[in-house]
Amino acid sequence: MDGQGQVVARVAALLTEIDRAGPAGARLLDLGQATAIARSSIHRILADLISVGFVQQTAGRRYVLGARLLGLNSLQSDTVIAVEKLQEVAQQLATRTGDTVYVAQRLGASARYLVRADGAYPVRAQIVDVGQTLPLGSTLSGIALVAGWEDSELRLALEEATATGERPPRLFRKEADWLAAFRRFDAQIQQHGFCYVRDLVWPGVSGVAAPCASRRGRPRLAMSISAIDARMPPERAQEIGPWLVEAAQALSQALME
Repeated sequence: MDGQGQVVARVAALLTEIDRAGPAGARLLDLGQATAIARSSIHRILADLISVGFVQQTAGRRYVLGARLLGLNSLQSDTVIAVEKLQEVAQQLATRTGDTVYVAQRLGASARYLVRADGAYPVRAQIVDVGQTLPLGSTLSGIALVAGWEDSELRLALEEATATGERPPRLFRKEADWLAAFRRFDAQIQQHGFCYVRDLVWPGVSGVAAPCASRRGRPRLAMSISAIDARMPPERAQEIGPWLVEAAQALSQALME
């Protein structure tokens, strides 16, 4: 293998190990042990990958796949499904509820918003743009995507959110409060299939969120419904939450076909 081929092989090996580490991220030590690449070479390759957005370094000095790399495909891994299908299911739900529906995909330590569909209600909670990538846990769909995570993984997500400078103060005011909130949301998802978040991720905005089951481990997609607080009191959230779960299950089924 020539020099250029060796570089490509090393890049592929490092990206494979970083992907295997998932949202928790890979340590430099782990990468060295798994690939047998010299530490100096790993440093150099990672620096180049970070510069082009293919790898991100978290505040905890771990490495995760970058949104640019994962975004080269509209969806990745087991979520090989046309965005048109996502839009179709989201629009059906938006029409049924009258509110704004989002679909987001987990990309490493971030959530990338793929679809937004609007209902007929005139006051809309359009707080995220399609194509926008935000730290996991900082939005409604991002909360559903971390359901079932361990506290240590949630802390890494908090570090990532802090490092990006996009940490919503209402949600991440204190780490202890943040972890307690996520345990509460997780319990709701385990019991009902969705969680209700009121006036927490964004001032004046409430909503429900649900993960879409995956055939390979943790969910890579989540759906959410957003509305202004007055439009989404707890009783209405309980009414439309099952509709959201139905739509999420429809997407899950489509992913598994």
